[in-house]
Amino acid sequence: MQDEYITAFSNAVVETREDTGIELPDFVEQYVILLLASRTKQQHFLPKTTFAETFLSLETKKQAKDLGDTCLFVTGVFPEYGISIDYYSTIGKNSYRQVATCYNPELFDTLSNHFDYVRFFINCIKDKRDKYIV
Repeated sequence: MQDEYITAFSNAVVETREDTGIELPDFVEQYVILLLASRTKQQHFLPKTTFAETFLSLETKKQAKDLGDTCLFVTGVFPEYGISIDYYSTIGKNSYRQVATCYNPELFDTLSNHFDYVRFFINCIKDKRDKYIV
């Protein structure tokens, strides 16, 4: 089933790029596709505590990556959720910044530095999701 989601989000990314003119590096587009495909059917993806408490208690780079991914997903797909986009965006940027220090610096520096741009792109994709997901 995940392959179907990857194909669907790949199509949505291409259409969004063509419709909006927003361009992301290929490696960021691929990351966004995999993030959306992996979270589409996931029911429990929010932290057990607040986002801030979760950030302050990060112990591993994987936890930081997961929190950054959650922040990117929430702000892109559910921009009206919770406290404010700035709150989740700040936590997401800083989470990705922690990951970039030792794992794939190009990707995670890009996600950290251009979080809001990527979030906006995901928000544009969100509107196409139902068209592709059957």
